[in-house]
Amino acid sequence: IKTGDQYPFTQRPFKHSDFIFPITMDPKASYVFYLRYQTTSSMILSLKMWGPKAFHDNNTAETSVLWSFYGAFFVMFAFNLCIFLTSRTFHNFYYILYICCFALLMMSLNGMAFQYLWPDSIWWANICIPIFMSIIIISIIQFVLITTKAKELSPYRSLPLTILTWSSFANIGITVVLNSYRFGIITSTVMTGIASTYGTYIIIHMAFVKKVREALFIFISFKLFLSGILLYVLKTLSIIPVNFFSNNSINFGAICQLIFLSLIYPDQLNELRKKLMKMNVNLDDLVKKRTAQLVYSAHKAGMA
Repeated sequence: IKTGDQYPFTQRPFKHSDFIFPITMDPKASYVFYLRYQTTSSMILSLKMWGPKAFHDNNTAETSVLWSFYGAFFVMFAFNLCIFLTSRTFHNFYYILYICCFALLMMSLNGMAFQYLWPDSIWWANICIPIFMSIIIISIIQFVLITTKAKELSPYRSLPLTILTWSSFANIGITVVLNSYRFGIITSTVMTGIASTYGTYIIIHMAFVKKVREALFIFISFKLFLSGILLYVLKTLSIIPVNFFSNNSINFGAICQLIFLSLIYPDQLNELRKKLMKMNVNLDDLVKKRTAQLVYSAHKAGMA
């Protein structure tokens, strides 16, 4: 049986996002199976043998959880799309672009995008992951710069993030031209690390030095997401037990991040409402004071 990401999805012996090899065995006999695999990047080879019922039960549970997460992504995407269509603000545009590409990246990593979205597009399936990563870098950097007003408040500190944005555009172009997953994934991974490290510094600076309220929301959201990644790494290293939560900690962290980031715009509206109320109160006081002055002047003129 030959299979892999260099073959159309329709050629797989079992229509599944993972590579499934159906075999028939006599329970009283012993067998030796040989498996040869080849990759141009990293591969985690985890072999499991399932009976039909056990496989069906496990597959149903896993896909239900995954589609629940993707449903949550869709709800957040639709909610913020409505905000963008009514507000027409650029930071909302970059945020919905981030949500969309992050969901597509997760679907590509677990094979569901190849199964449901582009089952016959081998070329795109092999280079889409570094491209989605690059777009995520572009969108989240622009979201942070616009939301926190970093370019206006700290132009020199925000310059490296602008350079990373253009570098990500270049990475997309080079990856497509060279048709090289290896080049794209290495450069996008390096740029992700740089953007995460320096971006965290910028967010902390804007939140605690420049006192930008929106930066605090971004800081908390990214800490939640990084906590999910940390739990997944600890699970991979067998430091914490393998369970439903640890297996899906990245997804839980991502959902928490999206919720906190989605609170920025309502919070901005609430702060604007408070400022308008304060201005109205000040205006009422000014009108009352001016009215009292006019009444006093009129009374004084009448006495004269």
